[in-house]
Amino acid sequence: MMRQQLTNNQLNDLVENFRIEADQNSNMFSLSKLRDEQFLCEVLEEAKVDFDTDNLFIAASQFIKRIGFLIVVPTLYNLTKHNQWLSANWSNQYIVPRVKNNKWVPSLYLDDLAVTSIDETSRQKLLPQYLEQLFGDIATLIESVSSISRVPKPILWENIAVYIYWLYEVKLSEETDEKIMTRVHHDFHFLIYELEAKQFHESFQPLKRFHGIKRLVSLDAEPVRIRRTCCFYYEVNESRNCCGNCPKSELNKAACRATKDSLYERDMIRQRG
Repeated sequence: MMRQQLTNNQLNDLVENFRIEADQNSNMFSLSKLRDEQFLCEVLEEAKVDFDTDNLFIAASQFIKRIGFLIVVPTLYNLTKHNQWLSANWSNQYIVPRVKNNKWVPSLYLDDLAVTSIDETSRQKLLPQYLEQLFGDIATLIESVSSISRVPKPILWENIAVYIYWLYEVKLSEETDEKIMTRVHHDFHFLIYELEAKQFHESFQPLKRFHGIKRLVSLDAEPVRIRRTCCFYYEVNESRNCCGNCPKSELNKAACRATKDSLYERDMIRQRG
């Protein structure tokens, strides 16, 4: 293993694709402050204003979607693409509040741009350790947010899981380098099938639980992995539209019913045969 700094190209990649800030901001606050329950309560109350809702339940769900993305996705991206581990010390990571198109879309400032390069020999040993630290930290935050807001933890975990699926199935699938693609397939499989529930501080493994089959919900669109829980995004957008993978969407409900009916018909045919 070797410690080095992110290159300018690597940093620019994170800035352009994953809401990483290159410069400090006077309004930013350390991620580590979210471990303080009083401060977290204040942030969640502010989130109600940011999301234009008086419902703490809804604000907390959207808060975890945005913060979870920043904590988990850039780190996993750098791990898989560059075989490097970003510093996961929350004291060196800062949330930068931002509003874009009337939506609260925060960014992340990294005070420490040092990364640890991982050689292939030690990767299998280090991967579980790094990921346990990453998901252990987010698990503590999820526990606190759920306790304060009464949002069930499965909703909060799925809010993060959908971004991890997107990262490996969409964003990283664009890579053309053979070595990178080998890591993409390996790491995605490892996240879903090798990590255990205890590494998420849970009785269930969230990345495995929510990784269901994709369904064809429209003839002119790609198959969709319909969520098992609803994040209540439709409550905070002006059009009141559901997410494309929302289980409350009438289109997705119809797709689920059609899948269930077709499986039932298949089973009946097999029984008769």
